Amino acid sequence: HQSGCSFALKTIKEQEIDGAALLLLDDLPKVQDLLEFKLGPAVKFCHVVEQLRTQVIDTFHSSPSLKTSRLSMTNTS
Repeated sequence: HQSGCSFALKTIKEQEIDGAALLLLDDLPKVQDLLEFKLGPAVKFCHVVEQLRTQVIDTFHSSPSLKTSRLSMTNTS
């Protein structure tokens, strides 16, 4: 699946941005400032991050094994 954000790969590697940190990069001005992206690429990047975040949330909420482990963690008290 081509996201159109291949321009960001070098910066992501150089800045040592892992998956969790990537999902937090959703603020357009921060992306422009911290990653030094121009407006157009920054908008594309933020859109892709939002899509990824949605997929992670959907996967987390729809996975029976994750629901079970979440329930067991909350019932340990």
